[in-house]
Order: sequence, then C-alpha cells, then structure tokens
Amino acid sequence: MTDDSLKKKAHDLLQKGRLDSALRAFEQLLKTDPGEASTYNSIGDVLLKMNRNEEAVTRFYSAADLYLQNGLNSVALSISRKTLRVNPQFHLAHFLIGRCFLAQENEDRADKSFLQFLRSKPDKRSQEFLDTLKALIDLEPENPKWALQLAKLAYVMKNETLLDF
Repeated sequence: MTDDSLKKKAHDLLQKGRLDSALRAFEQLLKTDPGEASTYNSIGDVLLKMNRNEEAVTRFYSAADLYLQNGLNSVALSISRKTLRVNPQFHLAHFLIGRCFLAQENEDRADKSFLQFLRSKPDKRSQEFLDTLKALIDLEPENPKWALQLAKLAYVMKNETLLDF
C-alpha cells in the first residue's frame, strides 16, 4: 500500500469513528516517514478523541517542532497553542511558542513565552532550558541575570563551552 493510499485509509477510518484502526494506520505511516509533521498531528487528534490526552500532547509537540524546523512557524504556533488547550501545564509548549515568535522576529512575544517556560520550573539540565537562557541573553542583553544563570549552569554541569557563549 502506498503512503497516499494508507493516509487516505487512515483518514477514512478516523471519519468512520474507528479510532483504534485509524491510530494503527497513522502509526504505520509514521514508520515509513518519521519526519512527517502532519502524521504526528493526526495521531495527536486521534489520541485526543480516545481521551489519551497526555499521549496526544507529546504527539502535538513533535508535530509543532517538525513544522518549526521546516520553517512553517504559523502552523507550529497553532499546534503549540492547541497543545496548551489540551494541557495548560505542558511547559514545553511555551518553549516552542517562544521559538516560533523568535523565528517570526517578534521579540516581545518570544521573551514572554520564554519567561513563561522558565516559570514552569523546567529541568535546569535540559537542552530547552539552556536554549531558553541563550535566547533571553540575546533578547535582553542589558539584563545580566540570564548570563549569570548560564554561568552557574556551566559551573554545575562542568561545561566550559557554555561560558564561551
């Protein structure tokens, strides 16, 4: 079965309400093309209909991240907002929204989204935390707070290359 016919079958099954079968078909599509953002989004929609919200949120996040990597900032932003409607506590969506606004050169909104991400108390050793600090240093060069936090993180992680930033 070609990808197009499998995609059509998956959408048909979804429309008929055969959620388990649709999910299997979308998962099979994902195996053939793991970089297809729309498939992650469709899986998220199916999981949402199945009341498997936490799984749906992670699929939406993957879709939004892939859309952002492909330069489709508005689509990534829309899916990130959908993620927050499903789970307002999913802090990684704020990080992704910040990246979307940064890509759109909307610095004020990027700044607010990154600060919202930091308010959620993410893992300080995560790449997202590190990327957020770097973004805030660029967005707020007059504020030494972010550089100081990055320096503390570099010390704790024993990572001198962070200090070069």
